[in-house]
Amino acid sequence: MELELRRVFVRYFSHEIRTPLNTAYLGLQLLYDEAKGKSDQKQACVIKELRESNNSVLRILNDLTTYERIDEGVMQINKTMVSVMDVLNMVLASFALRVSNYK
Repeated sequence: MELELRRVFVRYFSHEIRTPLNTAYLGLQLLYDEAKGKSDQKQACVIKELRESNNSVLRILNDLTTYERIDEGVMQINKTMVSVMDVLNMVLASFALRVSNYK
């Protein structure tokens, strides 16, 4: 009973949050296109950051639903070797881009 209740909650929560986030993403895309068309780079940079944050939240929601699929046995996880240095370089590159955009 508790497991089923959790599954229903995650599905409902995911749907209810995903819908406004998708709407926000589309609005941010329109604002970004408009700012870029006006050559307002600072505004375009801020809107781009907001869009990326919005996408991060959507990815987390997708992960939540993925975990539910794993719990249900619909999906399996495969282990893969990952280079820690590659991951760190990607993280550092992301922060370096953000810092350079605010200068």
